[in-house]
Amino acid sequence: MGLGTDGASTMTGRKEGLTGHFLRHNPHLQNTHCAAHRLALCTEQAAKKVPGMLKFQETLVTIFLSF
Repeated sequence: MGLGTDGASTMTGRKEGLTGHFLRHNPHLQNTHCAAHRLALCTEQAAKKVPGMLKFQETLVTIFLSF
């Protein structure tokens, strides 16, 4: 069984996180940090250093929120 999470400690903590609770019931569980979420975090941080990307990101967010 696999579990994909956003990487937050409340999700991935081995003692109190969701992964920890699931591991107590299934010790073979494989937890991974969601690739889409990891990519989103990476690109958000990279965009902060490129002025043109900030405007592009704002435009994409505006389009997304329109729908």
